[in-house]
Amino acid sequence: MEPETTDKRKLLAGTALPESTSAQGAKPRRLLAGLVSESELCAELDIVPRTARKWRQTGEGPPFVSVGGAIYYPIDGFSKWLKSREQQPVREQRQVRRRAG
Repeated sequence: MEPETTDKRKLLAGTALPESTSAQGAKPRRLLAGLVSESELCAELDIVPRTARKWRQTGEGPPFVSVGGAIYYPIDGFSKWLKSREQQPVREQRQVRRRAG
């Protein structure tokens, strides 16, 4: 039986939560459902693992879980972190300031 594949953007956006599969692709990893590995996060964000490590060390990055030296990111925590980094275009910021001023 082939594991279910899901669009990673939907996965990281929190709209899809498939059962994770082990590295061998054999049994579903039910305990790690709702988590993505560091390599999956880096691939999705198009960053190198060094950037993810720097984020963890400085506290700038999304929340993470360390299990036996492996790093996992809860999808819901990642989604909240990503939402917190949302910015408005400069033009919209100016309009907001004018209304407030």
